[in-house]
Amino acid sequence: MPGAGWKRRAMAWRKHTEAAFAAPFKTMKDAMANGTAKPCFCVRTLQNAEANGELESEERHIQAASGNMFSVLETFMLAMLLHPEVQQLAQAELDRVLGSGRLPTFADQESLPYLSAVMTECLRWGAIVPLALPHVLTENDEYHGYFLPKGTIVIASSFHVLHDEEVYPEPSAFKPERFLKDGEIDPSARNPVMVASFGYGRRVCPGRSLAEQFTWLMAACILATFDISKAVDRDGNVIEPSGRYIMGLARRHEAFECQIKPRSSEVRDFIKNSVASEQ
Repeated sequence: MPGAGWKRRAMAWRKHTEAAFAAPFKTMKDAMANGTAKPCFCVRTLQNAEANGELESEERHIQAASGNMFSVLETFMLAMLLHPEVQQLAQAELDRVLGSGRLPTFADQESLPYLSAVMTECLRWGAIVPLALPHVLTENDEYHGYFLPKGTIVIASSFHVLHDEEVYPEPSAFKPERFLKDGEIDPSARNPVMVASFGYGRRVCPGRSLAEQFTWLMAACILATFDISKAVDRDGNVIEPSGRYIMGLARRHEAFECQIKPRSSEVRDFIKNSVASEQ
């Protein structure tokens, strides 16, 4: 039908959006169904929700949260791929704090300020949710000389807030040090977590703390055990990420290839033993 192209595009966009939310969650549900799921927040929440008759509602909440959290981790992996010097500094900090033979825990967080700055910069640089939820003005307002009457629908551009050159010089550059002072977290730096990454006011994401803690711990464990580098093709040529993003409710980089290698023989043996124990 002439003029109906937008409907086809909308249906395609909907499929991409639902897939972004549902894929990580489906992996967890499949693991629960076949008995291989490890104890975690998601498993406990679903079990409690099922017992209380609230499973459908909780499933929707967890799908949305897990989709965005994995987008943050994708941004982290991309940043480590593009900035090996940042990866090396974070790994050096982890090695100093952890020594050898153990993985990081939340108890180590205060001792790992550089890693915390890396994750904060991932939230700013990646701007996972580029547009905030719309809201309606309850009274007349003015913004930079523009009159906004009561009832106006306002949608904040979180991407532009997080890439404001006056607040974050060289906004396109990945620079964790912008959140550090004398080797520690700078309390005066404008933290994107409090500014725009998770929404505004009453529309702020209720899962903000969970997302922060989950992605921090995952990144810490990844860097403590693995080296991340660019993939190479059969001819030995380095494969570069495309630099193109998929836009939607969540902003994600196009799929990219990378090499992930254990940092030591101990890590390699640990992985082999873990895989063997699950078979």
